[in-house]
Amino acid sequence: MVQPNLPKTLEEALQVQADFVGISKITKNNAEKFYKRGKVIQALGAVFILDEKRQIGRTATLQEVEKNIGKSFNIPNKYDDKKWESRKKQMLKEITNTLIKNEKSWMEEDNRKEENKGSFLDKDKTINEENMEAGKRLEEITNPSESEEAKYPY
Repeated sequence: MVQPNLPKTLEEALQVQADFVGISKITKNNAEKFYKRGKVIQALGAVFILDEKRQIGRTATLQEVEKNIGKSFNIPNKYDDKKWESRKKQMLKEITNTLIKNEKSWMEEDNRKEENKGSFLDKDKTINEENMEAGKRLEEITNPSESEEAKYPY
């Protein structure tokens, strides 16, 4: 899922990724950890880079991370391994709750549409479309068709 307003440069993407993964400086010792945590974020649906060649959103590759060893980031929270595990669970819970909330909302909307289907409360129709439909119904009721006149000549 590609998100709107993605960072425009790799440096900006690494800054955002650093904020998400809680690592304030890429070193030789933590480059792979920075990369792997980024892939966890990607698996959870967040992307920071649009790969136009492959038409996908992604986080930084291991090579991109390794090319930026020594880069420091100003981030509010740093996560050791224990805090990172807690943060992953928190993010997964937040994503799950959002999915559930959205699904409930969609189901309620679908149920309302189904309940109102064919009525003048049908929200998929414009007021003009509803008026045209009502006019046709009224025409059918007040002017019987030729076949009805043939069936009932009296």
